[in-house]
Amino acid sequence: MKWGSLGSTIGRFDSPRDLAIDGQGNIYVLDFNNSLIQKFNPTGEYITRWGGKSFIQGTFTNPTAITIDQQTNTVYVADETGRVQSFQSDGTFIRSWGNLSTDEVQLEKPVALAAGPLSTVWVSDTDDNRIQRVTAAGVYQTELIGCNGSGAFSNVGAMVATLSGDIYVADSDNDRVHWLSSTGESLAFWGSTGTGESQFNNPQGIALDSLGNVYVSDTGNHRIQVFRSDGTFLGSWGSKGASNGKFDQPMGIAVNASGTIYVADSGNHRIQMFPKIDLTELPPAERPFIPGIQTIDLAIDPDHASGEGLTIGTTAQLSQGFKPRFGSISIIDVFLTNNGAGSRSLTLSLKRGGSDGQLILCSTQDTRFDEGESGWFSFDIRNFRINPGDLFTIELTPAPGADIVWGRTLENDYADGEAAINRVTQTFDWKFRTWGFT
Repeated sequence: MKWGSLGSTIGRFDSPRDLAIDGQGNIYVLDFNNSLIQKFNPTGEYITRWGGKSFIQGTFTNPTAITIDQQTNTVYVADETGRVQSFQSDGTFIRSWGNLSTDEVQLEKPVALAAGPLSTVWVSDTDDNRIQRVTAAGVYQTELIGCNGSGAFSNVGAMVATLSGDIYVADSDNDRVHWLSSTGESLAFWGSTGTGESQFNNPQGIALDSLGNVYVSDTGNHRIQVFRSDGTFLGSWGSKGASNGKFDQPMGIAVNASGTIYVADSGNHRIQMFPKIDLTELPPAERPFIPGIQTIDLAIDPDHASGEGLTIGTTAQLSQGFKPRFGSISIIDVFLTNNGAGSRSLTLSLKRGGSDGQLILCSTQDTRFDEGESGWFSFDIRNFRINPGDLFTIELTPAPGADIVWGRTLENDYADGEAAINRVTQTFDWKFRTWGFT
């Protein structure tokens, strides 16, 4: 089923960009170029609309995202002026926060929203490359920041929150999906640029069903892809076109409690509705996920005992018949000396390919110690997506003014006043672990 066409009258759209579902199953469509919110019942019958292009309260200037608190039916709408407005389900204005308000939260260009538990809202601020969690009143609680502006996420296209407070992020610039805990811990991520399974081209929509399966609007590839919560590919449908089941730049996506799927088919200026999908009928992800584990231990040569940074490259040697899906890295006891006072950080970067390859994650740790003092760093990165035969490059880079000495302490083996650096073995241990199909 579908409804809508190009226009500005009731039930018509001009580039519908996002949509959301309330507790009664009603559909709210963010009509981007018309600067409107249009509300429909679950079968697409028109109910009401509000907005219009303006800077005053209750109107919008290029609205970018919509989300709904399922407990209160409060509707949140972001627009490009740097504000988020909240409404009752009939469009009655409640409040506004962001750059056009005097509240604590200040926004540059909010482009994605996700309603979380306890009436909280996640807001992605693209120009600042961060995701903030705020209360319904716009009071700041916490934020997640892309690692060095280019690592964990960049230009978030869409977000969705779980009942426990985790969030799934469609990372449109990096063509991947992140699963993050409410504290920002990376639980899993997957995807790369391309047209194959688990590959994306500018994903701009993401949704969850009642079982926790993840639906992604693969916008540039004109299709929808479906995954288990851990990123295991389940299937996809759609291609470019205007007939039923085809898309032109699909963006917002939502799944109601009974499994009905709604897609904002932006380029075709319409909403498409699909009945609950039997995921067993979609192209399978090879076969059911049966975990298997391999661990690869490497060591740094003593000749590389110190310096300003180090690049490690390796191709995982996998046993016959092993098909990796995820990997992890453990870095044990990196010793950092400080040549200048102040805070010093150490960044772990993981790239697919050589040192100039695709950055797929980075993690920065920071500590403060005075000039001449030293400190220890360790990293434990879990659940990044890998493919058979991948070459990974691991880079550890200290902040300017610091040197790395690779090693592991010999516990209780130095006297008071004796420099710890003198009790470091010249071996830097790390583990590369993969798990997947056996």
